[in-house]
Amino acid sequence: MSGGASYVLSREALRRFVTQAYDSDKICPGAKKMGIEDFYMGICLQNVGVHLIDSTRAMPDDNKPKFFPVDVENYLYTGNTSIPDWLREMSVSEVYTGNNCCSNAPPAALANCVK
Repeated sequence: MSGGASYVLSREALRRFVTQAYDSDKICPGAKKMGIEDFYMGICLQNVGVHLIDSTRAMPDDNKPKFFPVDVENYLYTGNTSIPDWLREMSVSEVYTGNNCCSNAPPAALANCVK
């Protein structure tokens, strides 16, 4: 799970995380010690039976990203090389730029770096 921009949890997923996972070093190994909390959050949630989906697959008629862990302007220019390698490598789906970059569904973009 690549976060950065955000992730959305159901009430049940949050309840499981708080009551079963957070205080357990066996279920949530390293999550409180290292800086890649989104990665470890995914491990913790999977360990308590929460199924993760990529936001590009969340809506049947819209297969474009809904969350953006880097500045949205990086996505808007076709062929932009400022999309970091780590994002391309960790994303489940292909990272697009230009007019095809972003979802038209509201909210169109949740971004980590908004100026």
